[in-house]
Amino acid sequence: MVQTVLGDLATQGERLQALLSWRDPRATELFIGVCLAITLILYVVPPKMVAVALEFYILRHPMFRDPMPPASLNFFRRLPSLSDRLM
Repeated sequence: MVQTVLGDLATQGERLQALLSWRDPRATELFIGVCLAITLILYVVPPKMVAVALEFYILRHPMFRDPMPPASLNFFRRLPSLSDRLM
């Protein structure tokens, strides 16, 4: 069980490294663009408003939640890990 968890953690680290090392240029450009947009939004919007918006989003009623995983998680899971590139 511990080995499985450590393997999953290593896979996520490899995907993050692939994202930041331009192994998939389109994915890296998209990631940098999203980071830039979030930076600009956080610069303009006061921190209290950001905290309230996040609180409303996290604590929303289950009826308003989407059963599908978020797009950001789906994007990250599609990045290749080292074991995927070896096959």
